[in-house]
Amino acid sequence: MTHINKNDKFVACWGYDQTQYSIYNVVDAKGCFVIVEGINSWSNLGESDLCAGSKVKIYKRHDWNDLTVSEKQDFSDRGFNWDSYQYHFNKDAREAAEIRTITKVSRIDGQSWTYIWELDNGDIIRSDETYEKRTGIEVVHAMKRCQVSTRYGEPSIKIDDCITAYLDKEYDKCKEQYAAQNEYTSYNGR
Repeated sequence: MTHINKNDKFVACWGYDQTQYSIYNVVDAKGCFVIVEGINSWSNLGESDLCAGSKVKIYKRHDWNDLTVSEKQDFSDRGFNWDSYQYHFNKDAREAAEIRTITKVSRIDGQSWTYIWELDNGDIIRSDETYEKRTGIEVVHAMKRCQVSTRYGEPSIKIDDCITAYLDKEYDKCKEQYAAQNEYTSYNGR
């Protein structure tokens, strides 16, 4: 297998007619595992995939349904409805939240889509809490641990069930092309 180095790039081409490029930078490489970070807007990593070292904002959600009848009436009188209340107050809560670092990650009952995070301030975040009790999460800097395998003769990492990224040895030559295609796709749909 090809040796993977820090700052190597894995690139995934996906979407309708394969017109989006997700780019992942290698932060660390040990044996057949790498830790990658998404470095463009198309390379999102889901909450359940985050590894230790990722940075998040944790905030208390504001829910219209938690308001009393008189509070709802007061907000309605001021021009708020369910959507605008949720958007406005959750946006303010996200912006005010401190950035925390995930220090430890584990799974709930071994399930790959669930997680328990320990944060640098000692707080514990669990994904199995009901929506009403769960805190809001905004991912600030995502990192994921992936196993490197060989697919079609090239080193690859599986990002999720749909996206596999391949080691791009020519990344420096191609990065402007990737950026131009992503910009075109974002404005034109493909």
